[in-house]
Amino acid sequence: MKDNFSIHEWQLNEKIKGIDGKPCWKGYRYAGTENGKDKCVPVNEASAVYTDWDEYVNPDYILVTLKNGRKLKIEKKHIKGGQRVYQAILQAFNDDKHQITDKLVTAMVKQLGGENIKEIKVGDKVKFKTKDASGSPLYGGKTLKVVSKDGKRWILKGNGFQTDATERELEIISENEDHEVSMAQASLKSIISNASQLMNKLGNDERNIPGWIQDHIINAENYIDQANQGFHELDNEYEED
Repeated sequence: MKDNFSIHEWQLNEKIKGIDGKPCWKGYRYAGTENGKDKCVPVNEASAVYTDWDEYVNPDYILVTLKNGRKLKIEKKHIKGGQRVYQAILQAFNDDKHQITDKLVTAMVKQLGGENIKEIKVGDKVKFKTKDASGSPLYGGKTLKVVSKDGKRWILKGNGFQTDATERELEIISENEDHEVSMAQASLKSIISNASQLMNKLGNDERNIPGWIQDHIINAENYIDQANQGFHELDNEYEED
């Protein structure tokens, strides 16, 4: 994370008061007015921008699960103000002070340009976001599988090769982006449909068929047979030896 985030102590400790000048009861927070009266809601009411969060130590950071399923890491080493401010932020999360935590998370996501950080774990499919000398992603942007971790480097396996990288060099392939199976299924359905139509056109009576059509049919059969017979190898291509 390039930028530090500073939260003033008064913002973290201030007890927000309503229009009558009185704060809400303990365990409740001010949520505007309703029918001309102050509205107080439980502090554990759901956040508007995230669904869950966890605290991690050594190194110290807070991992926030956003509404869109992505994850945002709030690291103590990147918080301007150090331990004191980080502990105040952590306390705000513990106390469900969403008027503070929602603003903090929203500001961080905005400053990151909407590219929210997601924690990498073993089993994830990833690709390199770092580029080579020609400006192309390393390994051509191919899909790799995370198989283990060695210190700060993730061990990755592709089709016939293995490499490693730091978390900063990688990006997780989202479910929407990783659509190879759906594309293959669509192609197979098209093959089945065209094969059925061609069978109907040929009929059952013996007759001459143009050579190029015979070649296409034979090649198609060979290709599909090879793909089917070789699928078990594809299924295990990322497995460790």
